[in-house]
Amino acid sequence: MWFGGCDGGYWILLSDIKDGKYRFKIYRDWDGVLEFDADFIYKDSDCTGIGMSKKNWANYVLSYRSGLDSLEYIDLKMEAQGKHCCLKCLYPAYGGENWDIIKEKYHIK
Repeated sequence: MWFGGCDGGYWILLSDIKDGKYRFKIYRDWDGVLEFDADFIYKDSDCTGIGMSKKNWANYVLSYRSGLDSLEYIDLKMEAQGKHCCLKCLYPAYGGENWDIIKEKYHIK
């Protein structure tokens, strides 16, 4: 699915759900380069009961937010107990251009 706005966006693919982790592959829309491939988990435990699945995940995803100096996030279209729900990346990631930049910047092997 494509997510973004008039200034650009990302192609986002949910490739797997396993043990409470959501593996997303995120591609830039302007050139198709894999930007990030990683497992994500809910940032706040209040959001874990939303029931996101391989069939309905596109109804929940709002956008991809790249930190490059911190964490990568996938913002969701909902709140739980007044908190904005999002998924945060679990490191190490599997690959992607942003992961290569983060590894180099923070000397991660």
